[in-house]
Amino acid sequence: MYKPVRFIHISDTHLRDDPKAKMYGINVYDAAIKAVEAINKSTLPFDFVVHTGDVASVDGTQKEYELAAKIFDNIKVSMYYLTGNHDNASLMSRILKFGEKKDLSTDDSRLFYTFKFNRHNFLVLDAKTTKEEDPHGRLPPDQLDELDKILSQTQGYITIFNHYPTIPPDSIWLKKTMTILNAEDILKIFNKYSSKIVGVFSGHIHQGTILTKDGILYSSAGSTFVNFRNAPDDEDVIFLSNGVGYFNHVTVEKSSIEIKQYAFANGVSSFIKTREEMKYSL
Repeated sequence: MYKPVRFIHISDTHLRDDPKAKMYGINVYDAAIKAVEAINKSTLPFDFVVHTGDVASVDGTQKEYELAAKIFDNIKVSMYYLTGNHDNASLMSRILKFGEKKDLSTDDSRLFYTFKFNRHNFLVLDAKTTKEEDPHGRLPPDQLDELDKILSQTQGYITIFNHYPTIPPDSIWLKKTMTILNAEDILKIFNKYSSKIVGVFSGHIHQGTILTKDGILYSSAGSTFVNFRNAPDDEDVIFLSNGVGYFNHVTVEKSSIEIKQYAFANGVSSFIKTREEMKYSL
């Protein structure tokens, strides 16, 4: 008998190696602390927390993950992490605490694994690619092959996590810079097994979105510290803040899913600015 599974989806904390360090004028460490406080103070029931990547900034350093562990160890349920384009999977595996999982790769530079909860299957992909292709993602051939194999053998339903959104949002600059370069190969596999896939969750675009394609739901979570506008005609990033960060509360039942977006105060002054305006105003 299936029981509902509920989890918190957070993303893109971009922690630095100094608790006082800022990005875009925002203290990312304080914003992450406030996110954890908001999650812990909520009356929401949840079984685990998934962080869909960019835990750290730049290339991910030992100090950044030590600070991340200090923050996220205050969450009293299992945590699961993904490799973002700014992350170092080897350091994450060594420093951060993960819930029970089954690793699918012997390469310690990849976070590619499965886990189960209440008979529901969860799969974490790692599409981080080369610096030349960043901030795009690319799922490597071995994961594509394993993805097909796992989905073909899955009994029941499965929920999938990847830092990069498989379907680019309706925004010129996001389509141009933040996509998975071999998304068509992934979608071919997803579509073969669409009746088994309850949802696909991501981060990377610093904005909460929900869309469906070919019967599959795709959802991203907003960032804890700063979000990007994704208007259709935007040709470059526009930074948004109204003093809040975001996390999602997700309920997975046998073959259905519900997503609630929650905002929390992260102490940021309001701004809507272009890249050039951010450069000179903060």
